[in-house]
Amino acid sequence: MVDWDHYKDQGLSDAQAGVIFSNVRDGKPPERWLEGIFDGAALENQKIASFKAMVEDSRNSPSNHIFEEMDGDRRPWAQLSAAAKLQYIARDAALCDVPFEPFAQVAKETIGDVGEAALRVVLESQKELHAIAELLPDDRRLEPTPLVERVKDILDFVSALETQEQERRRGREKLFEGISDVLDGKPPERWLEGAKALHDILHGGQPKQQEGKTQERGGREI
Repeated sequence: MVDWDHYKDQGLSDAQAGVIFSNVRDGKPPERWLEGIFDGAALENQKIASFKAMVEDSRNSPSNHIFEEMDGDRRPWAQLSAAAKLQYIARDAALCDVPFEPFAQVAKETIGDVGEAALRVVLESQKELHAIAELLPDDRRLEPTPLVERVKDILDFVSALETQEQERRRGREKLFEGISDVLDGKPPERWLEGAKALHDILHGGQPKQQEGKTQERGGREI
């Protein structure tokens, strides 16, 4: 069995996958499962159908299924404010990449009359957030991770890499100082000060390795 994510990685869109599922569900033979995946009208209808199905699932969700309210509280769909419901509907519309008209129709059917300008602002904002989320690595979670948390995780990872690079840079500087010590005529017992500092930085907290055999440099043992 091949995971659907493999096909998505190769460019299969959610709408195309939906068309394939519909062909299978309708009982078409395997040689007709791909019918319509390059038909623009069929794909647009599939996007709208998927969007409406997602909203309908939220509307009919059981009372023990909870959603996040605007203030962070968690409630069933029926107890959500109109603003929270609109946010979820706009998110579903962005995920399905539907045009404005079907989004506005479903939004008004769900929460009542809303100005077109406000609906356009909400939808465009959700599309921008979705586009940002698409640029981030897939966290492989079934439930979507809040965008703020995903960005924070990436920033923490980048910060850790920067810290490691700073430590390596300091290590290289210490190594160069050790070489300078040799060239500046310091006594042999001080030649390895930079190298030891480099070892401590790169292997902090690890047991020191056994010193190797002595080598000769300029006729002296080190």
